Amino acid sequence: MTETTTAPRREALGLRRAVLGPWPLGAPEEPLRRTPTLLIVGVWLAILLPELARGIAEPKVWRPVTAGETELAGWVAGVTTVCNAALVLGCAAVVLLGVRRLPWRRVLPLALVLLAWLVTVLQLVAQDRTPRLTALVVPAVATALWAVRPQRGHVEVLGYLTGGLAAVSIVLGLVWPSVGIFVRSEAVDGEKPVSALGILAGVLSTGNMLGLALATGLASVLFVRRDVLRWTMTVLVLVAIVWSASRTALLAVLAVAVAALGLALARDARRFAGGWLALVALGALVLPFVTRSPTAFTNRGGYWVASIEAWTQSPWIGHGADWFKVLAQGEHNLGGHAYHAHNQVVHVLVTGGLVLGALALAVLVVLGARAVGWAGRGLAWPTFVLTAFAVVASFEVVVGLVDLRVCVPFVLVPLALVAFVEREAT
Repeated sequence: MTETTTAPRREALGLRRAVLGPWPLGAPEEPLRRTPTLLIVGVWLAILLPELARGIAEPKVWRPVTAGETELAGWVAGVTTVCNAALVLGCAAVVLLGVRRLPWRRVLPLALVLLAWLVTVLQLVAQDRTPRLTALVVPAVATALWAVRPQRGHVEVLGYLTGGLAAVSIVLGLVWPSVGIFVRSEAVDGEKPVSALGILAGVLSTGNMLGLALATGLASVLFVRRDVLRWTMTVLVLVAIVWSASRTALLAVLAVAVAALGLALARDARRFAGGWLALVALGALVLPFVTRSPTAFTNRGGYWVASIEAWTQSPWIGHGADWFKVLAQGEHNLGGHAYHAHNQVVHVLVTGGLVLGALALAVLVVLGARAVGWAGRGLAWPTFVLTAFAVVASFEVVVGLVDLRVCVPFVLVPLALVAFVEREAT
């Protein structure tokens, strides 16, 4: 007679441990491989250095999308070109050097992303709107992160980078306000400073962008093991988010706090994570379709209604990734704020149709399944990341396959860790 056993149910983390931390990354701890660490840090630097350079060379003011793209200053253009080239070539080198150890068992999410990228590029080429060479950034970074086989400990690396971004941004806002402070336009009703110090943009171009970057990265800070550093960086991140005046970022932080409370108290973390992620994902999906007022959510309702109507005119393949830029130059533009659809779901549909939407949904299902599995093993970070992403994606667009390179460190990198980190037994 054989005896069957079941894995013991994990005890809830508890409120005290959740607050005092750090949240566990799982056991046993293992030394971090150098290549993934260097790659992650390199991606952050390659994206942020041009942003900092532009902030030094140009004032941080609101630029309506209807005004078209502005040319970069000479030296800023040089820095940007060098960083982009170094990033793409570095990613290619990483893949080639590790070609004999590629983790083919975890290739599914990468294959879906690359297929979505190919569909997006081919659609633009077919419409004689070939994207710039910077469109190579997303597939290069995604493939390299898959190839280097990141570990759980690299979550902590993201925590340090997020804390560093907050610290540098606060210093810029206090010491060099012409670089660190976003100048609010009277035409921008939704951006209101919380103090006389103005709106903190720091290293990035706007306060909203800084807030979103820090909100998605806060989860990683909770996993920094040294108490004094974790607490210091948590305070810095929260201060910077409040100073950035990004209400979407504040809402994302609140949602992550609710997720943390639930996972800390739940006896079945796997079940809670599954239900919670389904709830926040459903919210991001349904919200724009049930909103009728054009002025709802700081005029986002108007963008949603117009974008959904445009999607119905080309439901299968959409209008192309650069549709909002093209629209902005015509007489039927949606105004100076319509850089994108202000909701990731609507943006995917209006630019890529149901074809791109199906691929995006498949990627999210894979990520959600991994997050739920990790929650059952005692690692809450993927649930926190997907929670923040769902809230941010409800009101903004932070994933672009051929554009939005500025969001790569804060969105693509953590999502890639969720997809590619090996789920070691704990």
